Amino acid sequence: MEWAALTLIFVVYGAMWLAVHPLDNTPVLDDWVYALSVKSILETGRFALPSPSSANFIVQGYWGALFCLPFGLSFEALRVSTFAAGVGGLIAFYFLLRELGGERSLSTIGALTLAANPVYFRYSVSFMTEVPFVALCATGFFFFVRGARSGNNVVIMGAYVTALLAIMVRQFGLVLPLSFGIAHLLRTRLSRQSVAIAVVPVLAGVMIHVGYQRWLIATGRTPLLYVQMSNLLPANYTDFSWRVKSYATAMLPYFGFLAAPLVVSVLLTRQIWLAPSRFIPIALLLGVAILGMTWVKGVGLNVGPKVNPGFPNSMTQYGVGPLFIRDSSDADTLLVYPIEAVIWRVATVFSCFVTAALGVLAAGLVPKIVAAFSRGNSSVETWSAALMLSAAASYVVGLLLFSNASQIHDRYLLFLVIPISGFAVSSSFHKAGFSRKLPALALSAILVTSIGLFSVLATHDYMAWNRARWRATDYLAEQGIPPTKVDGGYEYNNWVMFDPHATPPFANGWYPVFDDEYLITIAPMPGYEVVRQFSFSHWLWPDSSSVDVLHRINASSRLQP
Repeated sequence: MEWAALTLIFVVYGAMWLAVHPLDNTPVLDDWVYALSVKSILETGRFALPSPSSANFIVQGYWGALFCLPFGLSFEALRVSTFAAGVGGLIAFYFLLRELGGERSLSTIGALTLAANPVYFRYSVSFMTEVPFVALCATGFFFFVRGARSGNNVVIMGAYVTALLAIMVRQFGLVLPLSFGIAHLLRTRLSRQSVAIAVVPVLAGVMIHVGYQRWLIATGRTPLLYVQMSNLLPANYTDFSWRVKSYATAMLPYFGFLAAPLVVSVLLTRQIWLAPSRFIPIALLLGVAILGMTWVKGVGLNVGPKVNPGFPNSMTQYGVGPLFIRDSSDADTLLVYPIEAVIWRVATVFSCFVTAALGVLAAGLVPKIVAAFSRGNSSVETWSAALMLSAAASYVVGLLLFSNASQIHDRYLLFLVIPISGFAVSSSFHKAGFSRKLPALALSAILVTSIGLFSVLATHDYMAWNRARWRATDYLAEQGIPPTKVDGGYEYNNWVMFDPHATPPFANGWYPVFDDEYLITIAPMPGYEVVRQFSFSHWLWPDSSSVDVLHRINASSRLQP
């Protein structure tokens, strides 16, 4: 029967992936940075990060190179590598939930919740690090839980190896040994041995990360333009307090949204620590409080710069993802459709109440954790829930400490699907009665289907926009226009003209511009005339748009250094 569940997960995820036509040999977002690394591996056999990257990446670099061996470097092959990692992550997540006590149906809902997540799915059609990182983390937690429950030290060693691989994709993989160490101390009495087991792997992970970064610089494998994590730390308590006030409230709706279908299923089909007659009013009151906080701060699930000032990077009318082109900074060109804003505000309200339910579950667990710590032992269920809770807490604290103080992208929160879902399952208990479960599972299936449908439609629209942008740049190349005269946006200018040793005369945001005689935009601009338009259709809304090729007619409109 496990095969039936796994087959369903694979078929659904694969069908979603193929539906958005992901196989284009063009970069999206930052994956041109990582493609340069794979190019170095394939051409010279030497790993390098020619462009600065805050992610460690090396493991994913060789993983992507493996898929490029048959036919050479291409973004199609790199996206297939991400899809393969995504499938592995869903399987690992399914077995993690099973190991935590989830029934087969509940674990299937959990895996499909991750597959349908707009961020997980969006980045599965790129070569970004989010999906491989989450896949490795899900695998590492599965090994930790399986090893701790069975007492098998070989499996635990496998967990540490997986954690190391996660660290070498993104340094936040340190959360795995850290959270396991915290949970280990709850399970055993304090002693030198237990403290060593908890602390030594974390220190080893930190040393490996720091050593790797220094090795990159010392051997010339990455530019000196490199931001150390220590440089991202808050300057003082006031700085840290500002980060908490700015981002903690904005994170609250996401906590509920990330795992909403699974949490709903848990609440309706499993037994929790508090009777429904008391749980429901407490959760409702807390949900109203959280909703009030988000309303005062003006934050919610990301739907575009006109609607939410919280996390950037998620939604415009062009799909899921940012538009890194000249006029994307003009908010008037990125207005979302009115109905879209309504939908996401409703989703924000719903997510706030799911977050509140999770908060009530956590409140009931904390006394058990404290009691277990004082006794030096805990039940398997308490230990598992503590592992998941400590993983979520340590990751959020890490984000607040080490992320760029100016913004935390919504994709940074994707990891939290794992501990939030794991906590919801491990802090509840199986309750018999299939007839009672059927309506709850149906509701969860409807939620998963709705979110998954949105993810497919929105991702299709973003990929359609990206294809139109590259058709526009190909048109200019066919007309004999050199790339140095084109501002085609972040991905185009960097992938076509990147040179770590050259300093362009102009810079538009994060990418080099040598001359902006020709622009690729989504709307007309003063001082330029439209010479060609490349249309593309939307799936999310019954509408079509175009990417414009502009030619400068007024010298004063030229980008100034």
